[in-house]
Amino acid sequence: MQLLGVADYRTFFSEERGKNSLPLPEWNRILNLAPGQKSSNISHLTDEQRYTIQSLMELGYNYSQIAAKIGKDKSVLSREVKRNCFLRSSTYSANLAIRKCSERHKSKTKNHRFTSTVIDYVNNQLAKDYSPEQLVGRAKIDSVDCVSHERIYQHIWLDKKKGGSLYKHLGTKGKKYRKRQRIVEE
Repeated sequence: MQLLGVADYRTFFSEERGKNSLPLPEWNRILNLAPGQKSSNISHLTDEQRYTIQSLMELGYNYSQIAAKIGKDKSVLSREVKRNCFLRSSTYSANLAIRKCSERHKSKTKNHRFTSTVIDYVNNQLAKDYSPEQLVGRAKIDSVDCVSHERIYQHIWLDKKKGGSLYKHLGTKGKKYRKRQRIVEE
């Protein structure tokens, strides 16, 4: 069975369809979960689950019943509703929850390992014509904090886009490899 996408849920919950538009068997088909079955071990709620929470709350289901329907623990549901409801009316809205969630994720601090010190080290080693793989190996020997060779390549290509010359220190000078021709005998 196929789950509905976010756009399908939005049409189900749009104003022209009205509230409580889906019967319970339809929800069971959409969610594709047996009662009490937990969803995959993804810890975050999906947009579809948020729309389901909104609809089932409007139908009058309690937290335990809704949690069983979406395959999450009732504490996850309680936390979601407290965190994302309207402050004045204390009602839950999936659209507001999605918006608040994305704002929280944007403002969350990230673990940045590619600091200015690491960038200086990488640029100096590239100037010595080390490849990114060699550079990472050298950093391990020297006990210097460094990022992966893939991240170094990303730094090099970004520098090339901005008009820099770091790519000229690579062995291929930034050129693509030529595919070998396969000779077919007749």
